[in-house]
Amino acid sequence: MLLWGSLYWSLPSLLATPECVGLLGACMNCAGSIGGISIPLIIGFILQRTGSFEAVLHFYSVCALVYIFGSLAINLRQTS
Repeated sequence: MLLWGSLYWSLPSLLATPECVGLLGACMNCAGSIGGISIPLIIGFILQRTGSFEAVLHFYSVCALVYIFGSLAINLRQTS
């Protein structure tokens, strides 16, 4: 997973103006940290409520779809 995730760290320099590259990188880092903290808590909550890993797998499937659509929504043709 790190192979594909690390590709996104090259995007701030492509998408943002030179003055905003640091801010965009910080926002990306903050979002990743929030996800790293919240996803295990959400998974634990789902597992405790349902007792089934099937619901957890559905949650991961939804997360994967959001990730894919979010990646496709990046417009690389209008870089700064």
